[in-house]
Formats: sequence, C-alpha cells, structure tokens
Amino acid sequence: IMAYLADTVASLCNIERRDMLKGSSEAHLAQPRWLFWYAYRYMTGETLEKVADMTERCGGHRFTPNGIGQCVNKMSQLISSEPMWTKRWTIIKRIIKLRDTGNKKSSDNTVTITVPKELKDIINIEIKEK
Repeated sequence: IMAYLADTVASLCNIERRDMLKGSSEAHLAQPRWLFWYAYRYMTGETLEKVADMTERCGGHRFTPNGIGQCVNKMSQLISSEPMWTKRWTIIKRIIKLRDTGNKKSSDNTVTITVPKELKDIINIEIKEK
C-alpha cells in the first residue's frame, strides 16, 4: 500500500519515488514527500514514529517524527492555500477512498429470485443465517 501510494504521489508530481523519499530539501522533491506523508497519515492514521520507520525502510533515509509532523502541517497549509496542491490532494484522496470502498462488502444481503408460477410448489427456499 505504501509503495503504491508513494508511486502515485511521485507520478502525480512528475518525479521519481526514490528521489522523493531521499533526504533532499529541494522544494520540487520535498513538497511531494510532504504530500505523501499527509496522504499516508490520512489513509492509515499511523503515528509519526511509524511513518518515519516506514519511510526509512522504503527510501533508505531516516526522517525524524517531529520533522514529519511539521511537514504534514506545512502540506495542510499548502493544500488550503495553493490550487495546484489542492488539486493533487483531491486526486490522491479519491484514490484512497476508491481503495477503501472497494474492500467493503455491501451490507445489503437481499437476493431476488424470479420463478415461474408453475414451479412455485416445486422449489423449496431455505434461509440460513451466518
């Protein structure tokens, strides 16, 4: 999930995932990383410490949990003030929601079967609860 999200954010920002996750402070690499962390926290609710561990495993660079928290806050501000980041976040959020709703089963267990009248007394319907 994390790799898919990182690839999606990097692609949306027109950079490589490995470049996004290294320790560069260049804005064109750092800001997509912030969006990735923002989206990952939104999607999983993980602690900043776990996000730091996950980023290190994936990208090889260790970011501090405090630094990640500051960057998530910066991205929140960018999303609310910059149209480009608002659009990117909207796209990422839709992808996350599609993933979440795709895994949920429908709570409607109604099955409708239409049977000809002449089979009415021949077919036995048995209902079992799970």
